[in-house]
Amino acid sequence: MKKKLGEILAPMTFSEKISYLWEYYKIHFIVTIVVLIFIGTSIASFAGKKEIVLNIVVMGEMINSERIQTLQDELNVELLDESELDDKQISLRYIHYSSTQMDQQSHVGIQKMAAEMTSKSIDLFILDKTLFDQFSREGSLVSLSDFAEFDMNAFEKNDLYFSPVNDGQVDGVNISVFERFMDIDINGDKILCIPLNA
Repeated sequence: MKKKLGEILAPMTFSEKISYLWEYYKIHFIVTIVVLIFIGTSIASFAGKKEIVLNIVVMGEMINSERIQTLQDELNVELLDESELDDKQISLRYIHYSSTQMDQQSHVGIQKMAAEMTSKSIDLFILDKTLFDQFSREGSLVSLSDFAEFDMNAFEKNDLYFSPVNDGQVDGVNISVFERFMDIDINGDKILCIPLNA
């Protein structure tokens, strides 16, 4: 009959018990330690993760990434209460995209953007004119005219971008009218718009 572990360890000294356990159960100990470390790091990463309350994505080629980070920090301080800063954040991110040169980085950027749009995680877009026109033609943007808060009279007509599909609908606004966003684009104008599934 096979002896129980307690019976085997009973006559041994403390150091003999440790040696015996390590000899026969070291794989079990190592696996347990690795699993505990994995669980601990997973819990820590989820616990430290902040809820994104506003996700703004800037797509373009010549974007001032330093200004993007500064602007994100400014928006978090100005739009969130001090009590919210511990567990919430506004995300302002840049995805590389070139409408003139579709290199590998642009393809990756388009795939990343498509995945985020599918998961409904993008709240605001800042796009170049070519990409904006494509989204607008496809009907992939929310009409800003639908928002009661959006007063078209507050903007110059040449700063508004009208839908090519629906007459009178405004799909975007030139970011140059928002002083805060003016210097994020090094290489030209960008358009602020809202994806349809935001």
